[in-house]
Amino acid sequence: MTLHKYKSPQWLIVSALGLVMIFTWGSTYYLLAILAEPIASDTSWSIGSVTGALSIGLLIASLSSPFVGRKIQNGSGRSILAIGCSLICTGLCTIGIAPNIWIFWTGWSVIGFGMAAGLYDPAFATLGKLYGRDARRSIVQLTLIGGFASTFCWPLSALMLETWGWRGTVFGYAAINATICFPIVIFLIPSSTNDVIQKEYQTMATELDSMIKEFEQQSLMMPEELKKAKEQDIIDMNNSMQSYQQAKVGANGELTKKQAQLEYELVQKFKAAVDAVAISKGYDIVMDGSQASLYTKPTHDLTDDVLYELRKSNE
Repeated sequence: MTLHKYKSPQWLIVSALGLVMIFTWGSTYYLLAILAEPIASDTSWSIGSVTGALSIGLLIASLSSPFVGRKIQNGSGRSILAIGCSLICTGLCTIGIAPNIWIFWTGWSVIGFGMAAGLYDPAFATLGKLYGRDARRSIVQLTLIGGFASTFCWPLSALMLETWGWRGTVFGYAAINATICFPIVIFLIPSSTNDVIQKEYQTMATELDSMIKEFEQQSLMMPEELKKAKEQDIIDMNNSMQSYQQAKVGANGELTKKQAQLEYELVQKFKAAVDAVAISKGYDIVMDGSQASLYTKPTHDLTDDVLYELRKSNE
């Protein structure tokens, strides 16, 4: 049973995220490798103050990473990634119009927030929510694709620099983030089941809150029949929310069933690995040493063999 079914195949989603990673890394971390000297020559800013802007961005990214990490944990890596692309675009535009080094550093500060929200962490979180335990291979593939950022973007930066100058190059990358990276994240990368449920429930909660506020403001002036009707609407909406919550995350809800199915598949894989080791070594009985055994000779410990079989099954 496949727990994650989306219209876009997994390879396409990984490739799309890989393209986003190439451009987000290329337009941030690797940008000044090509542009630092031309910027310093054109503006008369010192090369140290220009390259130091990247350090400012990295510092901002480091300081904001814990906050971004909490948002990823509590929300959607996909939405954080979209925000990251937007921040990178905004920062690049700020750099492109910078009349002095202070505005230039400000742009890199914005990029720093974008780096925290727009690089690997939210992308990995997105794959984790989409594919669960099957995300490991996709994460490795994404890392390999993202590794081509410098290989691809350094020649691209040099070409744009020769054609448009350093400011045009920066605006070019801003356009790439706005017209390629952001739309890919929003329109091609699907929401996970958790994200959809959370969004729908939040919409219902917002509507209920609005109904309650409206009722509190107007109830004194309402005819008795309309007042009862509004009260019933609020009760019905509250009941609908409870029913929705029960259907999705209750004891027999959609997510609960998926979790149970996932646990069943894991147990079956583990049992198959234990069976394979027992058969290959000629054992009639395999016991769980953590449950009843006071001492077991290390040579009888099959943990490493079972883990090896599990790794083989995941390859």
